[in-house]
Amino acid sequence: MYRRVVLATDGSSTGWGAVRFAAALARRTGAQVHAVAVLEPLVATGGRLQEQLPHAGELDRARADELRGRALRQLQGAPGAAAWPLEIRRGWAGGAIAHFAREVGADLIVMGRASRSSRVSGGIPLAAEVLGLSATPVLAAVPDLSGLPTSAVAAVDFGPAGVEAVRYALGVLGSPARLRLVHAAPRFDFPAALLWGWNESYSREAPAELERLAADLGAGPNVELTTEVAQGDPAGVLLSRASGGAADLLVLGGQGYCYRGRVLVGGIAPTLLRAAPCSVLLVPPGDALAQPELGTGAGAAAFAQQP
Repeated sequence: MYRRVVLATDGSSTGWGAVRFAAALARRTGAQVHAVAVLEPLVATGGRLQEQLPHAGELDRARADELRGRALRQLQGAPGAAAWPLEIRRGWAGGAIAHFAREVGADLIVMGRASRSSRVSGGIPLAAEVLGLSATPVLAAVPDLSGLPTSAVAAVDFGPAGVEAVRYALGVLGSPARLRLVHAAPRFDFPAALLWGWNESYSREAPAELERLAADLGAGPNVELTTEVAQGDPAGVLLSRASGGAADLLVLGGQGYCYRGRVLVGGIAPTLLRAAPCSVLLVPPGDALAQPELGTGAGAAAFAQQP
Protein backbone atom coordinates (compact mmCIF):
# COMPACT_ATOMS: atom_id res chain seq x y z
CA MET A 1 0.00 0.00 0.00
CA TYR A 2 2.80 2.41 0.87
CA ARG A 3 5.60 2.39 -1.70
CA ARG A 4 6.55 6.07 -1.90
CA VAL A 5 6.11 8.50 0.96
CA VAL A 6 6.61 12.26 0.95
CA LEU A 7 7.84 13.79 4.19
CA ALA A 8 7.19 17.54 4.36
CA THR A 9 9.18 19.38 7.01
CA ASP A 10 10.72 22.76 7.68
CA GLY A 11 13.16 21.42 10.25
CA SER A 12 11.23 22.88 13.17
CA SER A 13 10.21 21.05 16.34
CA THR A 14 6.68 20.47 14.99
CA GLY A 15 8.09 17.99 12.47
CA TRP A 16 9.87 15.55 14.78
CA GLY A 17 6.93 13.17 15.06
CA ALA A 18 6.51 13.12 11.28
CA VAL A 19 10.18 12.24 10.76
CA ARG A 20 10.13 9.44 13.32
CA PHE A 21 6.89 8.05 11.90
CA ALA A 22 8.21 8.10 8.31
CA ALA A 23 11.41 6.34 9.40
CA ALA A 24 9.46 3.62 11.21
CA LEU A 25 7.11 3.12 8.25
CA ALA A 26 10.06 2.87 5.84
CA ARG A 27 11.74 0.24 8.02
CA ARG A 28 8.60 -1.88 8.17
CA THR A 29 7.38 -1.58 4.59
CA GLY A 30 10.50 -0.71 2.61
CA ALA A 31 8.81 2.44 1.31
CA GLN A 32 10.95 5.08 -0.37
CA VAL A 33 10.82 8.39 1.48
CA HIS A 34 11.30 11.69 -0.34
CA ALA A 35 11.76 14.71 1.92
CA VAL A 36 10.69 18.19 0.86
CA ALA A 37 11.02 21.59 2.50
CA VAL A 38 9.23 24.63 1.13
CA LEU A 39 10.69 28.12 1.05
CA GLU A 40 7.69 30.44 1.09
CA PRO A 41 7.75 34.07 -0.11
CA LEU A 42 8.62 36.65 2.53
CA VAL A 43 5.59 38.77 1.68
CA ALA A 44 2.12 37.83 0.50
CA THR A 45 2.58 39.45 -2.91
CA GLY A 46 5.88 37.66 -3.60
CA GLY A 47 6.75 37.26 -7.27
CA ARG A 48 8.18 40.25 -9.11
CA LEU A 49 7.76 42.69 -6.24
CA GLN A 50 9.88 40.57 -3.90
CA GLU A 51 12.53 40.10 -6.60
CA GLN A 52 12.91 43.88 -6.94
CA LEU A 53 13.76 44.42 -3.26
CA PRO A 54 17.41 45.13 -2.36
CA HIS A 55 19.62 42.01 -2.24
CA ALA A 56 16.57 39.81 -2.85
CA GLY A 57 18.62 37.08 -4.53
CA GLU A 58 21.24 36.89 -1.78
CA LEU A 59 18.57 36.88 0.91
CA ASP A 60 16.64 34.14 -0.87
CA ARG A 61 19.73 31.94 -1.17
CA ALA A 62 20.59 32.51 2.49
CA ARG A 63 17.09 31.54 3.55
CA ALA A 64 17.20 28.43 1.36
CA ASP A 65 20.56 27.39 2.85
CA GLU A 66 19.22 27.89 6.37
CA LEU A 67 16.08 25.87 5.61
CA ARG A 68 18.12 23.05 4.08
CA GLY A 69 20.43 22.98 7.08
CA ARG A 70 17.55 22.75 9.56
CA ALA A 71 15.86 19.99 7.60
CA LEU A 72 19.07 17.97 7.20
CA ARG A 73 19.83 18.21 10.91
CA GLN A 74 16.34 16.94 11.67
CA LEU A 75 16.69 14.01 9.27
CA GLN A 76 19.92 13.01 10.98
CA GLY A 77 17.92 12.48 14.17
CA ALA A 78 16.00 9.42 12.96
CA PRO A 79 17.46 6.04 11.93
CA GLY A 80 17.91 5.85 8.17
CA ALA A 81 16.44 9.30 7.52
CA ALA A 82 19.77 10.95 6.72
CA ALA A 83 19.91 8.95 3.48
CA TRP A 84 16.59 10.28 2.18
CA PRO A 85 16.78 12.71 -0.74
CA LEU A 86 15.84 16.24 0.31
CA GLU A 87 14.48 18.79 -2.11
CA ILE A 88 13.87 22.49 -1.49
CA ARG A 89 10.85 23.90 -3.30
CA ARG A 90 9.72 27.51 -3.57
CA GLY A 91 6.12 28.65 -3.38
CA TRP A 92 3.23 28.44 -0.95
CA ALA A 93 3.55 25.36 1.23
CA GLY A 94 0.26 23.60 0.46
CA GLY A 95 0.55 23.73 -3.30
CA ALA A 96 4.29 23.03 -3.35
CA ILE A 97 3.90 19.92 -1.18
CA ALA A 98 0.96 18.65 -3.24
CA HIS A 99 2.85 19.28 -6.49
CA PHE A 100 5.93 17.42 -5.23
CA ALA A 101 3.86 14.47 -4.00
CA ARG A 102 2.25 14.17 -7.40
CA GLU A 103 5.66 14.27 -9.13
CA VAL A 104 7.06 11.37 -7.13
CA GLY A 105 3.81 9.37 -7.19
CA ALA A 106 3.40 9.41 -3.42
CA ASP A 107 1.01 7.03 -1.69
CA LEU A 108 1.14 9.04 1.53
CA ILE A 109 2.13 12.54 2.64
CA VAL A 110 3.50 12.86 6.16
CA MET A 111 3.80 16.24 7.84
CA GLY A 112 3.76 17.79 11.27
CA ARG A 113 0.61 19.04 12.96
CA ALA A 114 1.74 22.61 12.27
CA SER A 115 0.36 25.19 14.64
CA ARG A 116 -0.14 27.70 11.85
CA SER A 117 -2.89 27.49 9.29
CA SER A 118 -2.52 27.76 5.55
CA ARG A 119 -1.67 31.26 4.42
CA VAL A 120 -3.60 31.01 1.16
CA SER A 121 -6.78 29.03 1.87
CA GLY A 122 -8.86 30.98 4.31
CA GLY A 123 -7.07 29.91 7.46
CA ILE A 124 -7.79 26.19 7.26
CA PRO A 125 -5.08 23.87 8.62
CA LEU A 126 -2.22 23.26 6.20
CA ALA A 127 -2.76 19.48 6.17
CA ALA A 128 -6.36 19.98 4.99
CA GLU A 129 -5.15 22.23 2.18
CA VAL A 130 -2.56 19.67 1.09
CA LEU A 131 -5.22 16.93 1.08
CA GLY A 132 -7.50 19.01 -1.09
CA LEU A 133 -4.79 19.86 -3.61
CA SER A 134 -3.21 16.42 -3.91
CA ALA A 135 -5.92 13.76 -3.40
CA THR A 136 -3.27 11.77 -1.52
CA PRO A 137 -3.77 10.55 2.07
CA VAL A 138 -2.16 12.88 4.62
CA LEU A 139 -0.90 11.93 8.05
CA ALA A 140 -0.49 14.97 10.30
CA ALA A 141 1.76 13.85 13.17
CA VAL A 142 2.04 15.42 16.60
CA PRO A 143 5.64 16.25 17.61
CA ASP A 144 5.86 13.52 20.28
CA LEU A 145 4.86 10.64 17.99
CA SER A 146 7.73 8.22 18.48
CA GLY A 147 7.10 5.83 15.59
CA LEU A 148 4.15 3.88 14.27
CA PRO A 149 0.93 4.51 16.22
CA THR A 150 -0.45 1.55 18.12
CA SER A 151 -3.91 2.77 19.11
CA ALA A 152 -6.34 4.38 16.69
CA VAL A 153 -9.92 5.55 16.52
CA ALA A 154 -11.46 5.52 13.03
CA ALA A 155 -14.66 7.24 11.97
CA VAL A 156 -16.94 4.94 9.98
CA ASP A 157 -20.03 6.13 8.12
CA PHE A 158 -20.55 2.90 6.11
CA GLY A 159 -19.64 4.68 2.87
CA PRO A 160 -16.70 3.61 0.69
CA ALA A 161 -14.55 6.52 1.91
CA GLY A 162 -14.79 5.44 5.53
CA VAL A 163 -13.96 1.82 4.76
CA GLU A 164 -11.00 2.87 2.60
CA ALA A 165 -9.72 5.06 5.43
CA VAL A 166 -9.78 2.11 7.84
CA ARG A 167 -7.71 0.02 5.43
CA TYR A 168 -5.15 2.82 5.12
CA ALA A 169 -5.06 3.03 8.91
CA LEU A 170 -4.26 -0.66 9.21
CA GLY A 171 -1.25 -0.01 6.99
CA VAL A 172 0.31 2.50 9.38
CA LEU A 173 -0.37 0.83 12.71
CA GLY A 174 2.39 -0.84 14.68
CA SER A 175 2.10 -4.28 16.21
CA PRO A 176 0.34 -5.13 18.42
CA ALA A 177 -2.28 -2.45 17.91
CA ARG A 178 -5.78 -1.44 18.96
CA LEU A 179 -8.25 -0.07 16.42
CA ARG A 180 -11.65 1.24 17.47
CA LEU A 181 -14.28 1.71 14.75
CA VAL A 182 -16.74 4.42 15.77
CA HIS A 183 -19.93 5.36 14.01
CA ALA A 184 -21.61 8.60 15.10
CA ALA A 185 -25.27 7.80 14.55
CA PRO A 186 -27.55 10.59 13.35
CA ARG A 187 -30.80 11.43 15.09
CA PHE A 188 -33.90 11.65 12.89
CA ASP A 189 -36.27 14.19 14.43
CA PHE A 190 -38.66 14.91 11.56
CA PRO A 191 -42.24 13.63 12.03
CA ALA A 192 -42.21 10.89 9.39
CA ALA A 193 -39.04 9.34 10.83
CA LEU A 194 -40.54 9.33 14.31
CA LEU A 195 -43.78 7.83 13.04
CA TRP A 196 -42.07 5.04 11.13
CA GLY A 197 -39.56 4.24 13.88
CA TRP A 198 -36.40 5.10 11.93
CA ASN A 199 -34.40 5.86 15.08
CA GLU A 200 -35.20 2.52 16.62
CA SER A 201 -34.42 0.68 13.38
CA TYR A 202 -31.17 2.55 12.93
CA SER A 203 -30.09 1.84 16.49
CA ARG A 204 -30.78 -1.85 15.93
CA GLU A 205 -29.14 -2.22 12.50
CA ALA A 206 -26.08 0.05 12.78
CA PRO A 207 -24.17 -2.02 15.39
CA ALA A 208 -24.69 -5.22 13.38
CA GLU A 209 -23.51 -3.51 10.19
CA LEU A 210 -20.44 -2.18 11.98
CA GLU A 211 -19.61 -5.68 13.23
CA ARG A 212 -19.93 -7.06 9.71
CA LEU A 213 -17.58 -4.38 8.40
CA ALA A 214 -15.04 -5.20 11.12
CA ALA A 215 -15.18 -8.89 10.24
CA ASP A 216 -14.59 -8.14 6.55
CA LEU A 217 -11.44 -6.09 7.20
CA GLY A 218 -9.20 -9.05 7.91
CA ALA A 219 -7.21 -7.03 10.42
CA GLY A 220 -5.15 -10.00 11.62
CA PRO A 221 -4.39 -11.41 15.07
CA ASN A 222 -2.12 -8.54 16.12
CA VAL A 223 -4.89 -5.95 15.89
CA GLU A 224 -7.48 -5.73 18.64
CA LEU A 225 -10.56 -4.51 16.80
CA THR A 226 -13.57 -3.05 18.62
CA THR A 227 -16.71 -1.28 17.43
CA GLU A 228 -18.99 1.37 18.86
CA VAL A 229 -22.10 3.21 17.74
CA ALA A 230 -22.42 6.54 19.54
CA GLN A 231 -24.86 9.43 19.46
CA GLY A 232 -23.62 12.95 18.94
CA ASP A 233 -21.69 15.28 16.71
CA PRO A 234 -19.05 13.24 14.82
CA ALA A 235 -16.17 15.60 15.65
CA GLY A 236 -17.10 15.67 19.32
CA VAL A 237 -17.47 11.90 19.45
CA LEU A 238 -14.06 11.30 17.87
CA LEU A 239 -12.28 13.86 20.04
CA SER A 240 -13.78 12.41 23.20
CA ARG A 241 -12.70 8.89 22.23
CA ALA A 242 -9.11 10.06 21.74
CA SER A 243 -8.87 12.18 24.89
CA GLY A 244 -6.71 11.30 27.85
CA GLY A 245 -4.21 9.35 25.77
CA ALA A 246 -6.82 6.79 24.70
CA ALA A 247 -5.58 6.92 21.10
CA ASP A 248 -2.49 8.16 19.29
CA LEU A 249 -4.20 8.33 15.89
CA LEU A 250 -7.56 9.58 14.64
CA VAL A 251 -8.62 8.34 11.20
CA LEU A 252 -11.09 10.08 8.96
CA GLY A 253 -12.26 9.17 5.47
CA GLY A 254 -12.87 12.16 3.24
CA GLN A 255 -16.14 13.16 1.70
CA GLY A 256 -16.13 16.54 0.06
CA TYR A 257 -12.56 17.45 1.05
CA CYS A 258 -11.30 17.93 -2.48
CA TYR A 259 -12.74 18.52 -5.91
CA ARG A 260 -10.71 19.41 -8.98
CA GLY A 261 -7.93 21.00 -7.00
CA ARG A 262 -10.12 23.25 -4.89
CA VAL A 263 -10.05 23.13 -1.11
CA LEU A 264 -13.56 22.94 0.25
CA VAL A 265 -13.88 24.35 3.75
CA GLY A 266 -16.28 22.26 5.77
CA GLY A 267 -16.67 18.84 7.29
CA ILE A 268 -14.87 17.85 10.44
CA ALA A 269 -11.30 17.51 9.15
CA PRO A 270 -10.27 21.09 10.07
CA THR A 271 -11.80 20.66 13.53
CA LEU A 272 -9.86 17.46 14.17
CA LEU A 273 -6.60 18.99 12.90
CA ARG A 274 -6.99 21.92 15.29
CA ALA A 275 -8.30 20.14 18.37
CA ALA A 276 -7.19 16.49 18.33
CA PRO A 277 -4.78 15.48 21.10
CA CYS A 278 -3.06 13.03 18.75
CA SER A 279 -1.98 12.54 15.15
CA VAL A 280 -4.62 12.55 12.40
CA LEU A 281 -4.80 10.45 9.22
CA LEU A 282 -6.99 11.94 6.48
CA VAL A 283 -7.91 9.76 3.51
CA PRO A 284 -9.69 11.27 0.49
CA PRO A 285 -12.62 9.52 -1.19
CA GLY A 286 -11.77 6.45 -3.26
CA ASP A 287 -12.78 8.13 -6.51
CA ALA A 288 -10.31 10.93 -5.78
CA LEU A 289 -7.54 8.40 -5.15
CA ALA A 290 -8.25 6.85 -8.53
CA GLN A 291 -8.01 10.14 -10.45
CA PRO A 292 -4.38 11.13 -11.08
CA GLU A 293 -5.46 14.36 -12.75
CA LEU A 294 -7.07 15.68 -9.57
CA GLY A 295 -5.31 18.79 -8.36
CA THR A 296 -3.15 19.17 -11.44
CA GLY A 297 -4.76 22.37 -12.61
CA ALA A 298 -4.53 25.99 -11.56
CA GLY A 299 -5.59 25.24 -7.99
CA ALA A 300 -2.26 23.56 -7.25
CA ALA A 301 -0.03 25.23 -9.81
CA ALA A 302 -0.86 28.71 -8.55
CA PHE A 303 0.81 27.95 -5.24
CA ALA A 304 3.78 25.83 -6.38
CA GLN A 305 6.96 26.86 -8.12
CA GLN A 306 9.96 24.95 -9.32
CA PRO A 307 13.30 25.93 -7.72
